[in-house]
Amino acid sequence: MKKAITTIALLLVTLISFTASAQKTIFQPQFTATNAPKLTIEKIALSDTATQVFFKYVAPGSQWFRMSSKSYLTAGSATKLFATSISGLSFDKESYTINGQSLFSMSFPAINAKATSIDYYEGDCEDCFRVIDIALTTPKKQFITAGYLCRLV
Repeated sequence: MKKAITTIALLLVTLISFTASAQKTIFQPQFTATNAPKLTIEKIALSDTATQVFFKYVAPGSQWFRMSSKSYLTAGSATKLFATSISGLSFDKESYTINGQSLFSMSFPAINAKATSIDYYEGDCEDCFRVIDIALTTPKKQFITAGYLCRLV
């Protein structure tokens, strides 16, 4: 009997720990505005400990670009959540696209769990990349009915 209770308790603790550190991923999030058409956000991974943004920079050939260590997110307030790390390239150094693209990610502190959107800023300079009003909700799938297609033809 003790063994059964211990096993159940371990299962509950495991389940609670998985639930507490649940991660939400938004693929190709929608946004309202950007000044960086070559920079796209492939996905955003949200957890209670960090926010990770996965980027793709697309440019013809082998073009260089640079990502600032002063990059930050805002989530509905004036508080700046500065990048804590970058993977796939280095901060503040020239990076080159390979076959026209470069994939990398940045980690930031966790955002408020109630936030519905975030803004990305490469820094506060005039030419810094910006992506504004990035949705943290998965867009609803839209289906086109056969009747609607017939009306289009």
